[in-house]
Amino acid sequence: MFEAPLTTRMKSDILEIFEMYDTDKKGGLSKLEFKLACISLLGFKPSKFERKELFPTPQSIVNRSLFVEIISKKMMRIDEQDRMRQIFNSFDKERKGYIHLENLKDAVNSVIRFEKSNGKKGSHSLSTFALETLLTEHDEDRSNRITYSTFCNLILKKHLMI
Repeated sequence: MFEAPLTTRMKSDILEIFEMYDTDKKGGLSKLEFKLACISLLGFKPSKFERKELFPTPQSIVNRSLFVEIISKKMMRIDEQDRMRQIFNSFDKERKGYIHLENLKDAVNSVIRFEKSNGKKGSHSLSTFALETLLTEHDEDRSNRITYSTFCNLILKKHLMI
């Protein structure tokens, strides 16, 4: 979807938190240390399922490279969710929590104009019929509008590349 690599600062923060919570300096985090490190970096604790999977025994630890991998993926997911919400909000001009066909047309056309002005090749138009078809196919409650969750599903299914 919107895969933006972690910044140098984010990587540095991840490593700094790992070092801070690796209290015994053995190169790994215990179940409790991992939980606290996640709360420090992400603002929430990992699920019980995730903790059980990562820590099958009381002696299990998460080493530095695994910690960086896990946290990096979580940070990118959070960033993607924020970005998705920002995109949806930019299309929801009236701030009502849904996008009408006209908003969808304006949004798509603005993306097309932007891509065209930046020299991107390919099709630079999407017909009203195509947009109406898209809306009809995904308008779950037949209200002639698309909700945030439907919008996310459209993006995830790559029916509409934005």
